[in-house]
Amino acid sequence: MRILKLFFLFIPSVSFAQNSKDSIKYVYVGDRDLTSWMYIFYNNGTYVSDITGHLGNEGKTKGTYLISKDTIILKPLGKEQQSNPYYENEDQKFILDGNMYIIDLRSNYDFRKLHAGKNDFYVSKKRKLKPVKKQ
Repeated sequence: MRILKLFFLFIPSVSFAQNSKDSIKYVYVGDRDLTSWMYIFYNNGTYVSDITGHLGNEGKTKGTYLISKDTIILKPLGKEQQSNPYYENEDQKFILDGNMYIIDLRSNYDFRKLHAGKNDFYVSKKRKLKPVKKQ
């Protein structure tokens, strides 16, 4: 099921929007507690998060994102533009961990970058993050 979902979300978007500013830039995935997370980042500064399963919201959240140094900030669009019944109008932050992972700063779970032709199943791990010293 996860592979079919990925095919319908990822492959048509790449082929349809190839070489345009709306093409997919990055896709990160993670699975835990019978739930799958997928974050799709587009070149035009928008994203879609799709969470399904036991803990999932059973819907997509859309918005814009900013990258500042090693942090990705997700800014969701208004509730009327969402298909997620459990939508929260709250920014979400991730830390970039090298070139392969992002870490959700609310839950401390990581998500791995998806590479075309590779296995999309990744069991997210809870990371121990060092507290940031305030200056």
